[in-house]
Amino acid sequence: MASDCEIIVTATPPNFRPVHVEAAIKAGKHVFAEKPVAVDGPGLRQFLAAAKLAKEKNLALVAGSQRRHQKGYLLQALALQQGKVGQVLGGAVYWNGTVPWVRARKEGMRNDAYLCSNWVNWTEMSGDHIVEQHVHNLDVANWFIGRYPRTAGAFGGRARRVSGNQYDYFGVDFDYGDGIHIHSQCRQIGGTSGFVGERFRTEQFEISGGGKIQKVGGEALKLEGDTYTLNGNTYAIKDGNPYVIEHENLLRGILGQIPLMNEGESIAMGTACAIIGRISAYTGQTVRMSDVIENQNSPYYNLVCKPTWQEFEAGDVAMPEYGDDQAPLPGKPWGK
Repeated sequence: MASDCEIIVTATPPNFRPVHVEAAIKAGKHVFAEKPVAVDGPGLRQFLAAAKLAKEKNLALVAGSQRRHQKGYLLQALALQQGKVGQVLGGAVYWNGTVPWVRARKEGMRNDAYLCSNWVNWTEMSGDHIVEQHVHNLDVANWFIGRYPRTAGAFGGRARRVSGNQYDYFGVDFDYGDGIHIHSQCRQIGGTSGFVGERFRTEQFEISGGGKIQKVGGEALKLEGDTYTLNGNTYAIKDGNPYVIEHENLLRGILGQIPLMNEGESIAMGTACAIIGRISAYTGQTVRMSDVIENQNSPYYNLVCKPTWQEFEAGDVAMPEYGDDQAPLPGKPWGK
């Protein structure tokens, strides 16, 4: 950090994200933070504190939640904010696909090197795929509903994975209060049908994330708009590749062409949704958002994924509690 660079991109395994973002912000750097931004409650709170510090220091913090920079999603969010379609009453979000990769352990490889190489298959490194991938769809649900869920009740299991200790599938009921529920479904099993997206329902309309807003039994709503607001600031809605636009918005903010962006809270709370969903599936218990954010008496408040980043700093690490042929069992203690 002791250099004249102005921007840090954090794209290491997610368990390192909170400490890397914190260090960058403390050093006065603007940050692009890949998703997810934590793998457990302590990491979430560390990241949220860093996001708050970024605001205080007038530093940009843009996240890898590219749907928030994508024209189709922005126009839908604008229609919801303007009251054109009513409020979301429920819906479902999906990330059904396959395991991205498996990197076998090489002869003589230390535990720390192996875990970092094969990080996408280990809960302690990635948060499990509900956190590492499905965070995108959960973030859209939070965005379109306008708040965060109160609780998560989940199930999941492991059937075919050949590496790491993650689950193959999750099903979660997120309760947003006032009768609003979002069903979350994510799966990594080869040879199965794949779908990634979001579907929501208001009283009169069906919303397909990033696509159409269709009146039930009627025509599609014409989506219009040139600008949107974020944290009280106005930004242009641009057509193009959202993976490019998110970085463009980071750079234009730093150059003073648009207001600096801080997406810290939204990506942290999307990550929090995924974490409480995972904990619920692993333990078989209903988990509240407050359990990882503010309730210090909760058994999940200080539940950490081990090895932690601090253990990596000290040298080689012990392998996680569950190994290549094991995974947490619902209804049994996990992470103690």
